[in-house]
Amino acid sequence: MKRDPLALVGIFLAIFLSWNGRASTQEQSQAAGWVAGRGLFEKNCSTCHGHANSDGRAPSFETLMKLSPEAILAALDDGSMRVQAKDLTEDQKRVIAQHVSGRAFGATGAG
Repeated sequence: MKRDPLALVGIFLAIFLSWNGRASTQEQSQAAGWVAGRGLFEKNCSTCHGHANSDGRAPSFETLMKLSPEAILAALDDGSMRVQAKDLTEDQKRVIAQHVSGRAFGATGAG
């Protein structure tokens, strides 16, 4: 199994922030959310939208990163991905949307 260096960085960051007394609760929560989002994306979305996607039938991860978390959540809730996301909770969908876009709901700018 090939290890993704970004996933390892996320895990290290979450552990470091939780051990480092200087990290705020919000920073720890964001790091944990990133790790959770990465795992949910890998499990549920990466087959079609992963970095190695080259068949062009589904938007790549890089393309999805340009979307807002609101747009990604809308696709998961009521749009083209609703069937694939039917077994995910609303919280899981939100975590995936924030992970893929690289920003929180209500934030502006590209991920």
